[in-house]
Amino acid sequence: MSPRIDRIAVILNISIMLILLSIPTINQAYNTSTSSFSDLLSDRIGFGRYSIGGLHGDVYYVTTLADSGPGSLRYAAERPEPLWIVFRVSGVITLRSPIRVSSYKTIDGRNASITITGNGLVLDGVSHVILAYLRFDTGDGDAIQIINGAHDIWVHHCDFVNWGDGLIDITRGATNITVSWCRFWSHNKVMLIGADPSDVMDEAIQVTIHHNFFYETIQRHPRLRFGKVDVYNNYYYRCQSYCIGSTMHGKVLAEANIFEECANIFQSSLGGDPEGGYIKLLGNLFLSSELCESVNPEEVFRREDYYEAFIEPASDELKLKIMAYAGCPSPVNPRIMCRVPDGEKSGHPMYVAEFAIPLGESITLYADIPPPRSLSEWVESIEWDFGDGGSASGKTVEHTYGMPGSYTVKAFIKLRDGTVAMATATVNVYIRMELIAGIALVSIVTVSSIILLKRRKLGSLARLA
Repeated sequence: MSPRIDRIAVILNISIMLILLSIPTINQAYNTSTSSFSDLLSDRIGFGRYSIGGLHGDVYYVTTLADSGPGSLRYAAERPEPLWIVFRVSGVITLRSPIRVSSYKTIDGRNASITITGNGLVLDGVSHVILAYLRFDTGDGDAIQIINGAHDIWVHHCDFVNWGDGLIDITRGATNITVSWCRFWSHNKVMLIGADPSDVMDEAIQVTIHHNFFYETIQRHPRLRFGKVDVYNNYYYRCQSYCIGSTMHGKVLAEANIFEECANIFQSSLGGDPEGGYIKLLGNLFLSSELCESVNPEEVFRREDYYEAFIEPASDELKLKIMAYAGCPSPVNPRIMCRVPDGEKSGHPMYVAEFAIPLGESITLYADIPPPRSLSEWVESIEWDFGDGGSASGKTVEHTYGMPGSYTVKAFIKLRDGTVAMATATVNVYIRMELIAGIALVSIVTVSSIILLKRRKLGSLARLA
């Protein structure tokens, strides 16, 4: 064989290998030691402890950040067979519509940095789904819907920020669910469990919520109707409306949680529901928060009748542990977001990165800051420079520009350790078309009037002559 033919053969072999490597693969061993099946599954506990996800299926490698098609998350998650889904790419997956996850799926983001945006995931009547190490950032509707009898679901080490409605909604008889080691911030309605006082099927709901970090969110941590919820070892910081709500005889066991600077720990009268709920409080830590008492604790279930759990004492040590390890490990930076004037959805002012406003209208800017990982990362102050000489301070600010143009806005975020983080954005201020048309019309009328006056004057002079 000639040297030229040898070279061609080598090139062909290399090309074939590259093509094969680019195809999403199934039936390959997932042998990264830090990402083994057993490492993840050993963390299961609570009502969702029996979820196996795609344990008995093949491994599917996501190789593209595209919305759909072979190699995409949607392509894998909606397949009918059991799959353990992992990622060979990192980045943002923008969904044009929700992914309807089928049964026996694990979506495992441990070896990547994956952000889901635009639309979320729907778990409708399915079972044995595990969602781990994913970031859900800014989208319409709910980030995760678990509905219609879905069961054996585990949501673990995920981040949730800034969605149009809820972050996790569990309704219509969905049960045997655990939400653990997640972070929630920059959001209003966090977690709805039971959607309607007429949905008696929600008596079957059983949810465990543990080691989560609720950071400056507003309400529903969770909000329960019917069913049973075990809430332990969570850290609530500056929840602005209420922390936990329960009506329609919903039963909440709240043990060894930390409530810091929270004004309203428990609500048993919400949304006009005809019946209240129950809560049993055990060993919780209240830091600069209003104290709270149990409500009909004798009606609340005993955890040991369902499963065993190691409950850590509510302490500064637990607080630091949750701050350091909850959510996705991949870093997230502060950013500036803008409130859309018509973005009210179910009372949630959705903030998105749309920074074009008409001249004369005020813009509401928001400093979206992730939860701190340590005490040194606590925010001390936020100072704003609007780029036109104006300034302000605070997490949410308003400003009105006096001239059209493009302005660079800066937010200076001073941390407790003295460091200053900066976030920037561009605001484009434009003149409305109708205003331009109005100005043009006024100009035309003015010019016409001047011409008419000149003609009249010339006519008068001609008659005098």
